[in-house]
Amino acid sequence: MDTLSTYLLKLKEQNFKITVERKSLLGIFLKFPGRYFTVYELYSRLKSDGFRAGYATIYRNLKLFQQMDFIQVTAMENGIKKYEWKC
Repeated sequence: MDTLSTYLLKLKEQNFKITVERKSLLGIFLKFPGRYFTVYELYSRLKSDGFRAGYATIYRNLKLFQQMDFIQVTAMENGIKKYEWKC
């Protein structure tokens, strides 16, 4: 099983900055493998942990994680997307 530092290194190798929000989002996915999250759930978790990330920051990071092949996206029938760690 890969660790947080493994994924941070993969991001650094592609010249992406390691921000506190990015690191925290990765941590959420790694802490709950196999669980799907909506953007609102991720936002709520970050807020409860004291981070001030907005929805735009979360969407940008989810897009990056998808490009890096870290997560998969599932569109539900109601139009809401759910994100799951796939590594």
